[in-house]
Amino acid sequence: MQSSLVTLLIFGACGYVTAQVQFQAEAYSEGGCVKPPPPQQIDANWLVSQKTFYVPLASQCAFRRFSETFLSRAGTTEDDVHSMCLTIDMVSSGPGLNVTNTGFDLRDFRQSCQAGSEAGHFFCIPVSGTAGTNPPRAGKADYYITATDNQSYLFIVRCVDSFFKDYLLLSTRPAISQDVHQKAVQSLRELGFDDRRVEVMPYQSCLRSDRFISTVSNVPNNNRGSGGGPPTYGIPPFPQGGPFIGGSNDLRGLGGGFGGPFPGPAF
Repeated sequence: MQSSLVTLLIFGACGYVTAQVQFQAEAYSEGGCVKPPPPQQIDANWLVSQKTFYVPLASQCAFRRFSETFLSRAGTTEDDVHSMCLTIDMVSSGPGLNVTNTGFDLRDFRQSCQAGSEAGHFFCIPVSGTAGTNPPRAGKADYYITATDNQSYLFIVRCVDSFFKDYLLLSTRPAISQDVHQKAVQSLRELGFDDRRVEVMPYQSCLRSDRFISTVSNVPNNNRGSGGGPPTYGIPPFPQGGPFIGGSNDLRGLGGGFGGPFPGPAF
């Protein structure tokens, strides 16, 4: 009787866990959120004019959350992460910021973001996606820009669903220099992250339907469909102005006001 009870408890517990834990990103979690110190002023003009960013480096947890959002399932192989070819587009719309995340072969999900009351902080919620994606999986997230040179990269620490911390390094190029890589790793260590959980996104074989992702800076060609980033199909445009109000939520608060350039806190 005792052995049957133990068997029931073991299989019952495993069944419960299997039913509840449907995705793997949480297995790579590095604990609860941290609020990093605010950066200096950020050039918001550069941020939105750049439009397309690559993500050559991020935490394992972050990359897996993006992959699971695009695929609507947990990854079963490393290729489910490394073949993602993740790019992020940021475009201003009225007082808001529209973000389009693209992975694999033109799978997109979109976020609406509003600036926080302090420089470098904005809050994003998923709003839509192409067929087969699972936008709610992306979670509601606070983004904190902790370092940028206002010309080639952004280092962002996130707090997802008010609990999970992760980070992203956004770059104008698919690859970053060894110097930026080392400084990013040093920075994430200082913020309490485990440098053994750093992951690099390879872009060498990325193909988006009829075009390759650019392997050089995409600054000269950052318009969609002109070689500077993947086009987006099948998603209706955002309502003009977005779901935002002015005041402290205005996008201009992201950089302390448009008009830069501002001296961001580079690594």
